Amino acid sequence: MKCSGKRLRSSVIVLVAASMLFIVGCRTSPVHNVINAPIVAPSEASPDMAKIRAAIIKAGVGLGWQMNPVESGHIVATLNIRSHQAVVDITYNTKDYDIEYKNSVNLKYNGSTIHSQYNNWVKNLDRAIQQELASELL
Repeated sequence: MKCSGKRLRSSVIVLVAASMLFIVGCRTSPVHNVINAPIVAPSEASPDMAKIRAAIIKAGVGLGWQMNPVESGHIVATLNIRSHQAVVDITYNTKDYDIEYKNSVNLKYNGSTIHSQYNNWVKNLDRAIQQELASELL
């Protein structure tokens, strides 16, 4: 009987560990949007819209986003990873830019929360845009 007790205990531990991994792997968070992120130019003159567009596109493509310029000051960016898809609107002018949720597939979006990995992708995109803008506008 002692032997089956150890097996039962081991089985319970494995089930608890697996459940914790499942719960952690599927957590959701409030949707992260980037609003009014500043575009800083080194001189007094306003930065060129074409350079801003090029920097944003380069940043997104570098991270695997498909960048679709819709019109001046607006890009729709799509990231496809396995069975997941994130779509964001990137709007910009010579002073700032926004990255806002547009749509998603298989990311548990419910109107206010989404799989936390989405937020990581948006934060990475924001950082990449900032880096590209800094190098493009200097």
